[in-house]
Amino acid sequence: GTATTGTASTAPSTPAPSTAVAAVPAANRGTSDLQAYDLYLRGRYFFDKRGEAGLRRALDYFQQASQKDSNFARAYAGIANVYAILPLYANIRVDSLMPLALKAINRAIGLDSSLAEAFASRASLLQASWRWADAERDYTRAIKLDPNYAAAEQWLGELLLINGRVADGTAHLKRASELDPL
Repeated sequence: GTATTGTASTAPSTPAPSTAVAAVPAANRGTSDLQAYDLYLRGRYFFDKRGEAGLRRALDYFQQASQKDSNFARAYAGIANVYAILPLYANIRVDSLMPLALKAINRAIGLDSSLAEAFASRASLLQASWRWADAERDYTRAIKLDPNYAAAEQWLGELLLINGRVADGTAHLKRASELDPL
């Protein structure tokens, strides 16, 4: 970067993507490798787009990020997230992805046992395998680890609704909407 001289800056108010990434402390990124973090962010972008094509692109970016930094827990959680929901968008059986997803989840949790995304991904897989009590446990753990994780609130709410716990499910869905209205 450039040194500041104390004079008013004429730079645009929105930082360039590389500057924005560099401004995020490494502890919050989960990696000190800015290229790995950039690949992870690209993966998150395509993950949020959903659809089979978006999820496959997200998976590619998350895998690249994990190859760039093999200790980057969020990259492995991203891989697991894709495997957890890809069967909803593609003609793929959950049980065919389960070993790959569990491997990624176990790696993520092994690297960072406080990573809510990993527990929510495992819960999603457990839910798809009809192991609802185990899924509820992991969704709850994810929410305890990150009370602002809207996806875990949403997925737990959906699980509770499926199980006839309408009031509890609705409360979690409402919380998810408050955390992320979109």
